[in-house]
Amino acid sequence: MPLLWVEARKQADLLRREFADRRGFVDPYAICEALGISVLTTELPPKVSGMIVKEAEEDAEVLIASQEPEPRQRFTLAHELGHFIERTRLTQDPEFSFRDSRSTKYTLHEFFADEFAGALLMPNPQFSIDVERMDDVALAKKYGVSPAAVEKRRVRLEKNPDRG
Repeated sequence: MPLLWVEARKQADLLRREFADRRGFVDPYAICEALGISVLTTELPPKVSGMIVKEAEEDAEVLIASQEPEPRQRFTLAHELGHFIERTRLTQDPEFSFRDSRSTKYTLHEFFADEFAGALLMPNPQFSIDVERMDDVALAKKYGVSPAAVEKRRVRLEKNPDRG
């Protein structure tokens, strides 16, 4: 199996090819709808941004914290979608759940979901081009994410640039 970050980016690119609009942007809500994942925005406990639950023989359900700003909700949904893709496409796991809390131990599952969400919402090579001419606030606005998500994506691409 390829490196985890390579696989996460590959899976995000596959979805982007299917769901990107003419400008190259994706709507994670539309992707979830197409994949049969229900999404509910609701109040969640403090420090919990989102969660996904998938029972055997049932559709997956994502809960997103309504108290979070919209760009954070959008990234969180893409992150939960990353968990779904990892578990259903890579491991064929029929039953799983993840609760994304700022106090959650950072596991390989969380790394995959973050890398997937970054690649889905801030695709290369355009993102790397934009980094050279825009600050984090402008990038966040363009890509519909938080400045913190922009910074994390930039750092990860510096550490592990896309191949080819």
